[in-house]
Amino acid sequence: MCVPVYVCVYVCVPVCLCSPEIIQNLPYGEKADVWSLGCLLYQMCTLKPPFYSSNMLTLATKVLLHTTHY
Repeated sequence: MCVPVYVCVYVCVPVCLCSPEIIQNLPYGEKADVWSLGCLLYQMCTLKPPFYSSNMLTLATKVLLHTTHY
């Protein structure tokens, strides 16, 4: 019987592209990848990051609360 094994590899990724699950150090799956892709596409289309703050803690809080700036 084969059991799928998932290996987590951490790469230096800006917090504004991280999904809430990653910031909270929770298990994550494909939805986290879709979240990051959506953030990346948003930034490519608007030329602005979806979440911005000069403070990393505030930035993580904005991601967790889904507070974007338009």
